[in-house]
Amino acid sequence: MVGKLSAVLSCLSAAVYVKAQACLPADWVTNATIQTDTVGWYYPNTTTGTPLLVGNDGSALGGLLVYTLTPDTDILNATLHTTGRSKLVDTVYDVAGRDWIVSISQVDSTLRAFDVATQVEQPEAQIKLWGDFNALCGWKAVGGSGAQYLYVFGKKQLKILEMRDVNGTLITSEVQTAKVPIEAETCVLSNANSTSQILFGGEDGNIYGFPALESTTAPNVTVVKSFNNTEKMTSFATYVTPDTEYLFVAGEEMIEVYSENFTSVGSLQLEYEDYKLSGISLFQSNIISDFPEGAIALALELDSVPGFVVSSLKDILAEDLKITNSSFTPPRSEVKASTCGFGYAVEGDDKCSCFAGYTGANCTTFTCADCSGGNGQCTGPNVCTCTPSFTGPTCAFSVVHAKYETQENGEDGDDPAIWISADDVSQSRIITTTKSEVDAGLSVFDLTGVRLQSFAAGEPNNVDVIYGFPIEEGKQVDLAVAACRKDNTLCLFDISSNGTLSAINGGSHPTPANYEVYGSCVYRSPHTDKFYAFVNSKTAEYLQYELTATNGAIEATLVRNFTGGNGGQVEGCVVDDENAALFVGEEPYGLWRFGAEPDAGDEKVLVDSVDGKLFADIEGVTLINGPDASSGFILVSCQGLSVYAVYKRAAPHDFVKYFSVLATADGAIDGTTNTDGLAAVSTRLNDDFPMGLVVLHDDVNELQNGTASAEAAFKLVSLEDVFGQDKALSAEIGVEWNPRT
Repeated sequence: MVGKLSAVLSCLSAAVYVKAQACLPADWVTNATIQTDTVGWYYPNTTTGTPLLVGNDGSALGGLLVYTLTPDTDILNATLHTTGRSKLVDTVYDVAGRDWIVSISQVDSTLRAFDVATQVEQPEAQIKLWGDFNALCGWKAVGGSGAQYLYVFGKKQLKILEMRDVNGTLITSEVQTAKVPIEAETCVLSNANSTSQILFGGEDGNIYGFPALESTTAPNVTVVKSFNNTEKMTSFATYVTPDTEYLFVAGEEMIEVYSENFTSVGSLQLEYEDYKLSGISLFQSNIISDFPEGAIALALELDSVPGFVVSSLKDILAEDLKITNSSFTPPRSEVKASTCGFGYAVEGDDKCSCFAGYTGANCTTFTCADCSGGNGQCTGPNVCTCTPSFTGPTCAFSVVHAKYETQENGEDGDDPAIWISADDVSQSRIITTTKSEVDAGLSVFDLTGVRLQSFAAGEPNNVDVIYGFPIEEGKQVDLAVAACRKDNTLCLFDISSNGTLSAINGGSHPTPANYEVYGSCVYRSPHTDKFYAFVNSKTAEYLQYELTATNGAIEATLVRNFTGGNGGQVEGCVVDDENAALFVGEEPYGLWRFGAEPDAGDEKVLVDSVDGKLFADIEGVTLINGPDASSGFILVSCQGLSVYAVYKRAAPHDFVKYFSVLATADGAIDGTTNTDGLAAVSTRLNDDFPMGLVVLHDDVNELQNGTASAEAAFKLVSLEDVFGQDKALSAEIGVEWNPRT
């Protein structure tokens, strides 16, 4: 009989729910503030073994967290394996004779495996995945080959991996890469209705699935369940009984519970008023004395509750539901012997199907799809070892190094701008944003990265510069313009003649009710000489404001709104003033061009997409001016691969090249990772930047001693190092460009 969850505790919310609701007590909590996304459980092989709680720490100094659960305490103490900022973690059983905890670092997009018994990483199991990934789950082919598979979801992309024992060593191989219809936020193995399938979901209100099969062909993805709302699904977990299975679906504030046929049987809510759930995991065992009926672990985004919370399932699952099962154990089975090397044989067929990167009758010869000609050599399965001047999965990204980096500053940086001094271009300044609540504001640096000023502001996300704004009769000023997320305003600041910032009359303008600002950029019309600011939201709604001044006070008038791109999340943008063209980055999809005039309407042109030369997420966009309006370049930050794509400024905006920023030879300045914003100017600034400068956000500021800073930094790269070896490209750099003429 399908029952309902009992409301065993009084809920804080006064909302009325169709199904019964239960509130979860916080029985155990972590003892430090952690940037959490994912949480999971490790089941020991015996009833006398030690269960573990595993999770991620997404901070710059973070990595993999492993908690040993100790009775008679309400605080969880952890062991941190520092891999750098991480997001995903899972457990794997009985491969190469051992159990493993696997984690993916966002710093280098590398999957790592740690032996549960020793807590030591096995380096041979590492595999670089080249991308940004949001969901990880596994399947063991019990009854088949016994192989262990991992499913890693990224930007509308799925990578299927296999972990196996090779002469006593754990090796990870990529089986295949396939496209999926959404950017998945979560996934889980489901064995409902005696069928193994991988379920995944995200922001569109659908649960998708495909059969868990040993195959080298792309999985057949279908919509398993469609809901009427579009609330973001943050995490899935399954609760298994001898007769059936239940699916727990977490949103940011609630956990809904469904039967095998997706009938709602109840909901769970935490005993806190303001929180966001990002991960859940169920423990179905009675070996923890404090939790005789099992437990649920939650990863939270909540300032007052640090990191992870563990709640008992005792009394949460109603007696009339009869789904209590505290004797679950994950499947264990070693891989069966095979003659197919890195592949598998379909039952009843002697022919081997090879994993990606392997070929031959027995799938033992490695191969590479592409190593970009002479830029690298194939040294492993789809592994290209590049010459020193190139990097990337196929050695197609040219390598450059930063001249300088800014001093450590602020918790969460995002976007820079470059202000060119009217008096002396060598005294030009770099303006950066800190969008986190901690140290929120703008900072000003010189051309060697020395901080000259920090200026408090309301969590600015993106910043841009306006030159020569007529603030009153006979007086012009330069302005820094940003989107301030704290109060969802368009915020403006005065830039003095030495590049420092100060408040200005009329420097804050509200956006419409319920509008949440994100990115921004500015425009000066070549037709009317009017000034504008563009602001966008994550929902892709763009607002265009005309900026004017009356009696020394800035005024902002909304003159246009439109949808950026296909409606996917947007942020980065830049305007080519001379050509009245607005370039918009749609993070999951591509780069678009719109008209920048207020009467330009919704007409758009796709410059390029992830189906072409771009890689998700498409983040920062900037312009390099040329000697004339038909020359120059557009730079785009592809965050997932930490690479920058270069396009011609002139339509049809042909692709030019990629480049990546790696650490200097002495390690004094690290490379860039997961760049958000970037800004460039072509002006000859000084001997360090004779063809201009590009400033790049660096998500993880790695230090020379091998650790990382908790504060952000931006890298300063000479455009001569990006283009200087190609005379034809160098000729398109407008080194005499002056933004005031």
